[in-house]
Amino acid sequence: MTSSNQKVFSTLLFLLVLTYTFTYFAFDSIAKAALALSSLLIFCYTAKYNKPFFKSLPFFLLAFAFIITLITWALTSIQVPEFAANSIRSEHLLNKFSFIPLALILAESKKRILIFIATAIISALLNPWIAGGGTAEIIRALNGMRTGFGGHIITMGTVYATILIAALVYFHKIREESYSHTKKVLLLFVWVTITSAAAIGVYASQSRAIYIGFLGLYLVSFLVIAYLSIKSWSTYKYTFYYFVGFSIAAFCIFYILYQQDGFQWILSKSKNEQSVVWLLLSGNFEQIPKNSSGLRIHFWIEACRWIAERPLTGWGAIANRDMHQQAGHYFGDRPFISIHNDFLEIFFTYGLLGIILFGVLFYWICSRVYNTWQTKQIDTASFVFFGLALLFFMINGFFMSILFFKETVFLWNTILASFTAIVFKNSYPTSSEAIK
Repeated sequence: MTSSNQKVFSTLLFLLVLTYTFTYFAFDSIAKAALALSSLLIFCYTAKYNKPFFKSLPFFLLAFAFIITLITWALTSIQVPEFAANSIRSEHLLNKFSFIPLALILAESKKRILIFIATAIISALLNPWIAGGGTAEIIRALNGMRTGFGGHIITMGTVYATILIAALVYFHKIREESYSHTKKVLLLFVWVTITSAAAIGVYASQSRAIYIGFLGLYLVSFLVIAYLSIKSWSTYKYTFYYFVGFSIAAFCIFYILYQQDGFQWILSKSKNEQSVVWLLLSGNFEQIPKNSSGLRIHFWIEACRWIAERPLTGWGAIANRDMHQQAGHYFGDRPFISIHNDFLEIFFTYGLLGIILFGVLFYWICSRVYNTWQTKQIDTASFVFFGLALLFFMINGFFMSILFFKETVFLWNTILASFTAIVFKNSYPTSSEAIK
């Protein structure tokens, strides 16, 4: 294949990736087909033009993930067939590694990464209208009603929250970059639009986990910025001013919403469930009521009991439904299907092998992103966003199995694909030398 044909092939693959990205929220079947086809073709493309990748750690993690699903399914089918799925269900784990083929095609140029991210943001923000009833849903949200705009309320809220975090982190670049006045005004308009839409999405979720996540990020940011400002005021004074300004604006918005009873639902629910905290602290687990907060405690206790029975390879992709059914954990007339904690969900489903898999992945991506920042291959804003997004994901993952819900799996793959693409671009330069 000539260089010209290679460029055409690569461009078509990139367009296929954008098709997956844009259609993910509203057209699930199209997105799944586009992802499956693009992943297969990208691996074929990589085998021809970037063979060293197949000796890299990401590929071994992907292969290891498939082996884990095979081992878990085989052992549960033999040892506890009543809890085993009727097939391997490898996509249940492998979809957390979709970022690898995406990153390979994004690594061809930084422009592709930016277009990919922009498409993901547009897809999420347009989802209320693409899915239908967008304006009506926004009005419901502003009136204090919960909504996920066609998706799961909490996980869509997590998506909008991450967009909001990115908007806040990158705001300073509008001021610092040497853009023309017209371009700065246009960028400011885009920033205000994205920030407002994302903020409405976060508010619409009325999710305590998301609000706790933001509080955690705020406290971490305050400590870091305070330390840096004390250490070098001249360097970080504008960052400090921006943080103070943001804090005042956020406080005013929250105060206005509070005065308008905008948090009535979440405050009422928290008040009704405060007994959970006292019973938990007293160790009286059996008396914890089965409300929203209390159910999580019961889920975690029951999951730990099951994990103790099969700690090495777990119970497989569908056994948590049986766990909930046996424990009497029902959502209406059907049992719950998640444990509401990412760590326990992985441990329960894939055992210690799953924990090792994600532990190695976390170490690899965090160390590589840190190295790219240290060597100035990404700017500080990107490094800060990566850290805050990962921390936010982990805080929310404590209260919700967000790695096992459609919307947040997309978010996970979008973030990791973008940063892994930068790592690939520098680790395997042959993939980016042929195409600019």
